[in-house]
Amino acid sequence: MIQPGNEGLKSRRSLNFWGKLMDSWCRPIFAKSGKRVSGGAARQVRLANYENGMDDIVADAVQDALRRADQRVRAGNMRLVKKSA
Repeated sequence: MIQPGNEGLKSRRSLNFWGKLMDSWCRPIFAKSGKRVSGGAARQVRLANYENGMDDIVADAVQDALRRADQRVRAGNMRLVKKSA
């Protein structure tokens, strides 16, 4: 799987000047053509940097979630099954 820059799965959401929700995947970026794009076009450029597009992103998200859950279970901070009363 190809990771485009440091965007990865740690997208940061925030409100812009007009109060609209934005995330780091919409930040301006240069496309392969050399044109600077932002917003939805920037998101598409970043998605295109993945070999299999959304399939890779979903697979990365699942692997990361499983890794984090496993770490918390091993540390004793999380139970996967609720104790019966």
